[in-house]
Amino acid sequence: MSRSKSTTLYDGRSTNWDTMSCVSQITTTRVFKEPTTKSNKQLMEMALKFHALPGPVNKNERLKAMDSMSNSGANHFLALYKDKAYRGLYEVHTVEELMRISKIHGTGPKVSETMIAELLKFNSGSKNFQLVDGKTLSPAIDGFRLNPNCWLSKRPRTVPSKL
Repeated sequence: MSRSKSTTLYDGRSTNWDTMSCVSQITTTRVFKEPTTKSNKQLMEMALKFHALPGPVNKNERLKAMDSMSNSGANHFLALYKDKAYRGLYEVHTVEELMRISKIHGTGPKVSETMIAELLKFNSGSKNFQLVDGKTLSPAIDGFRLNPNCWLSKRPRTVPSKL
């Protein structure tokens, strides 16, 4: 018994469906987009403009920070805060599974992941940073605060003794 099915069409012709090509000649476009690394550059520019360094008073400092971001080869940036005050801008480079954080603008120490106390996410609607529950540094994080013991404390002034 043959596996191919022969069918008679309405006009009386017989057709063998196994040998007939049913492939359409329609050209298709690619439906997916090539994967790219996520960048928070535009979000950080908005954070600098509306939260970290707002207004005309901070314009020069803000332009320096934005220039540092444009000159950087990184795709991910973090803002450093001490209490509620902006201190600096850092870039994050991911090499295999390790993240290297380096300062590109402002003041602040060299940072490692173990020094980070709190992670922050910039909310573009309310234009402020919000605390994120969790301890994992990921591309979704836009800012951080350091442990208090990582900051250099001001040393008390010593008065020279009179001899």
